Amino acid sequence: MRKARRAAARRGRRLRIMFADEARFGRMNRPRPCWAPNGIRPEVACQLILLVVDGAGNHCSAKLEVPANMILQPLPPYSPELNPQENIWDEIREKIFKNYALKSMDEVNDKLVEAALYIERNPRLVKSITSFPYIAKSF
Repeated sequence: MRKARRAAARRGRRLRIMFADEARFGRMNRPRPCWAPNGIRPEVACQLILLVVDGAGNHCSAKLEVPANMILQPLPPYSPELNPQENIWDEIREKIFKNYALKSMDEVNDKLVEAALYIERNPRLVKSITSFPYIAKSF
């Protein structure tokens, strides 16, 4: 993270640290664009993003095109406990997706909307399960 902080300073940009995890919701056959209204969508064009990723093949593929304002930081192999996003997914699975066998992608989408709203409405919970010491100490 120190390298990314120095890189952001050299470029005159603010550093934003983000974590990625695919959550294994199954294969999505047709990728679709994602849209969010202004005010909700993060403004990242003028920031340098340090995206912390796990070892999934799609995160380290030679075909992966990484934008100029992004640095990928892989986690050590077999270390999901270092990714705070894992705790978010665990919370969602436990509270929202518990014991469900959904019959359609529309039902999955509805549950994901419910999960996103649950996370959005519980910022204290999110902070308590994602404020890892190694992240907090890096600032």
